[in-house]
Amino acid sequence: MKIISLDDIKKCFNFNNMLHEIENSFVQYSNSNVLSAPISQFKFENIAADIHIKSGMIREDKYYFVKIASGFYDNWKSSISNSQGVIVVINAKTGRPEIILDDQGYLTDIRTALAGIVCAKYLAPRSISEVGIFGYGIQSYLQAKFLKIQFPTLKNLFLYGRSIDKMEKLKNKYQELGYTVHLSNHVEYVANNCKLLVTTTPSTIPYLFGDCIKAGTHITAIGADDTHKQELDISVFKKANHIFVDSIDQSNKLSACFHALREDDLYKNNIYEIGNFVSNLNSFKREKNNITISFLTGLAAQDIAISKFILKNIYDNVL
Repeated sequence: MKIISLDDIKKCFNFNNMLHEIENSFVQYSNSNVLSAPISQFKFENIAADIHIKSGMIREDKYYFVKIASGFYDNWKSSISNSQGVIVVINAKTGRPEIILDDQGYLTDIRTALAGIVCAKYLAPRSISEVGIFGYGIQSYLQAKFLKIQFPTLKNLFLYGRSIDKMEKLKNKYQELGYTVHLSNHVEYVANNCKLLVTTTPSTIPYLFGDCIKAGTHITAIGADDTHKQELDISVFKKANHIFVDSIDQSNKLSACFHALREDDLYKNNIYEIGNFVSNLNSFKREKNNITISFLTGLAAQDIAISKFILKNIYDNVL
């Protein structure tokens, strides 16, 4: 069995090419060209940790992929990344595992971040110069980094977190990306200053409410991948003009969409899959005062796309 190391995986990084692959993965999913199993997940009882398993393949491909991703949220205390995992590449004719991508969660982090950039690329207001990011973990930093590449005009980063002291220690890291960084532990301050908001926290209690969302705002909820997570209050749904998701089926079972569906089904007729939208950009035109939301529960299609990208860059004719 071949094992691809994390170092070799990182050498393959290419923002534009990977962004294209993730964008196409949304389309592949919405076109029903991806065979995938339901997400498997569980939380540990005695420690702050969870594991998610996603698997699937593109129709007619030679391989299917099984991705095990975990979050062990106290790892930072031992200077170990909170994000861990591997991707197993399995022969679709024999069932034999042939390659392991020992990415240690890196590819999950990258593909999740790039999915957020796809949403911003098509749904964010034009000519933005401020972004508000809630949370200060791995995904927060990757969103800030990749958004700056996609939108060079971004100048101000409004960063929200419960601990100002922890954010102060990270401030220089964000400033090195080219932002003027504003720190706050007040949600309203961040939301009032930005028309592009990105949530990256594991909160199970809503902290973003409709009355603090400005007209013309786009919100991307990153990693909204279980029924416990609920960063957005239902009042945000009621204020939104359009809601975009990676998967309608998953979003109705996971994330804040799950909670909104239980309380109010008005949004059901106003929800669209990102893949269908990307396939037909004429299907939606953002009006100046539109409020839009995108929810990313995470697709096996994204894991497949980024894994295939790595394999193509390392091996000739493996696919």
